[in-house]
Amino acid sequence: MLKKATVILLLFAFLFLSGCKLGNDSISSPPDLSLIESAQDSGAQQADSSESAGNSLSSETVDDDINKNTLIAGTDSTFPPFAFTSDGQVIGFDVDIIKEIGARLGKEIEVKTSKWDLEFKELLEGNLDIVISAIAYNAEKETIIDFSEPYYNMNFLLVSLVGSEIQLKENLKGKNVGMLESSKGCLDKSYTQDYSIVYFKDVMEMLDALKNREIDAVLLSVQIAMNLLKENKDKYIVIDETSSLRDFVIVFKNNSSLKAAVDKAIEEIKSDGTYDAIYSKWFSY
Repeated sequence: MLKKATVILLLFAFLFLSGCKLGNDSISSPPDLSLIESAQDSGAQQADSSESAGNSLSSETVDDDINKNTLIAGTDSTFPPFAFTSDGQVIGFDVDIIKEIGARLGKEIEVKTSKWDLEFKELLEGNLDIVISAIAYNAEKETIIDFSEPYYNMNFLLVSLVGSEIQLKENLKGKNVGMLESSKGCLDKSYTQDYSIVYFKDVMEMLDALKNREIDAVLLSVQIAMNLLKENKDKYIVIDETSSLRDFVIVFKNNSSLKAAVDKAIEEIKSDGTYDAIYSKWFSY
């Protein structure tokens, strides 16, 4: 136990030194989610220690989560319609998906809300068994965490304010465009090369920045954007659409005993029509 705790502490020491997130690009804001192999400025000796710690955790971690009666699922409840709070309850597409998966596994699912930038820390510390929070797959992080098979495919919409000078994607050259940190790395770099990306932790913070003209447009997944546009057709306009490089996945601790069972449940849900029913519930416009 002491050795395992030391390994986790070593991982977190490097976790918070880097500016990297689940995507491949660096960001200017302070790091919050940094599932990384090493810190860029930590020096060769520290980098070696980080790699050793990561390898040790990977080889030693074989959890017993598959035998639990109740699984704790972490989600950020600020991403409607994926997860949000209504009348004191956390609801949404992600919540319904993970509860259906739990039912297929014969497990109770306890949904625990957590800030997006703390979910992975809580997962590695053992406070969460799984994370489902509109997270995009990233192959580079599979030495540290495990991913399920995709449970959701998405496109992105480029959205600006009605009446602004930004009515076409071409109008954004040299401008600033907001994007959620959780969507980092989801778009081809060629799509964003003519403007600067400004990253935000949650949707409302980003929309406030757009409303206050601190940024010129926002990039949102189609479903989040359509949920927004449904209630605010007089405020926002869609100026372009593009496909994502990555799909949404469920996240586990490395070498999780849950992965195979969850992957099987996802396949069943998609094949028997349950997925379509859940999708229609949250994404019918």
